[in-house]
Amino acid sequence: MGSRNLAARESALLQQNEVLNAASSMAQEEARAALQAMANATVEVNLSPIGGAPSGGDGRESRRATSKPAVHGNSVGCPARGDAMRSSSPLGSTSERSPSTKNLEGGPPTTPSTVQQCSKQNYNSTVADAKPPGGRNDGSISSLNKSAHSLAVDQARREQAATLQHLEEQVASITESNKATERATGKMLDQIDQMKSDRVTLVRKLQQIEVQLSKQKTAQAMLEVTYKGTEAELASTHTSLDEARRHEKHAAQSSKAVQIRLDRVVADLEKVKCDLKELKEQKGGAAVPRVDFERVGKEVTTLERQTAELITLYKKQSKLIDILKRQKLHLEAAKNIAFTEEEFSKTLDWGM
Repeated sequence: MGSRNLAARESALLQQNEVLNAASSMAQEEARAALQAMANATVEVNLSPIGGAPSGGDGRESRRATSKPAVHGNSVGCPARGDAMRSSSPLGSTSERSPSTKNLEGGPPTTPSTVQQCSKQNYNSTVADAKPPGGRNDGSISSLNKSAHSLAVDQARREQAATLQHLEEQVASITESNKATERATGKMLDQIDQMKSDRVTLVRKLQQIEVQLSKQKTAQAMLEVTYKGTEAELASTHTSLDEARRHEKHAAQSSKAVQIRLDRVVADLEKVKCDLKELKEQKGGAAVPRVDFERVGKEVTTLERQTAELITLYKKQSKLIDILKRQKLHLEAAKNIAFTEEEFSKTLDWGM
């Protein structure tokens, strides 16, 4: 998600920068077009046909005679020579800065065509005011034409200078806004680089966490395998415990039977000894027949051997009983271990 947001912000900033560059280029193109149009208008004004005859001595007199009417404004509302001289500052007055400002202030827009119309109207009005009742020569008409042409040229130059200054201000403001936008874009790109570095750090941390998680999963799998093996060992231990219990019961039963037999053999031996003693006492120490003596000796040997076997068997049974008791203790310990493993498995389940 972070990378998508960064990419979206980068694309938005690039689009905004492209839009600002396009607006700046369009403003520059408009300024160039306006300057070209004003230049064309100036050329048209300069190339406008002006009629008249060469001036002579009579022309000078007529120029002196008609200089006063040429100062006043005409009937159409175009500025006359006197007004033009009063407003001949380098960039014009505030109301004459550009056609756009005139439109905003409510005045009529000034274009090259209107300049030509004003010049022609000034010319016509000046000629009309300058005509004497009896008629003048062509020299005065030529001077009036020249003065009207100079007025039109001055007016066009002032309009062009004001429009040029306004367009230059617009270009400067657009350039400044473009620079501010570029600075903001640079700051945003720096922030994006910082966010990219933070993203790389976070991705590295995420990879480390994933590695640790995989290690923990591997350890958990190993613990589960060990737990299953321990469960299998516990089951086999329970089986061996059951078998040991059965063997213990069987050994106890056989031990009881051997003990009974041993008691019987001991009783028989004691009885035989008593009988032998009584027999010796009855005979008064006389010699016993060899056959009886050997038989009795064999019986005694057999009884002693049986007694030794019974004692050995009893010792083995005692050892077996000790072993079974130890196995019982081991089984009880295994039960405790099984309980601990149950708790461990529950803990693992809770952790999952």
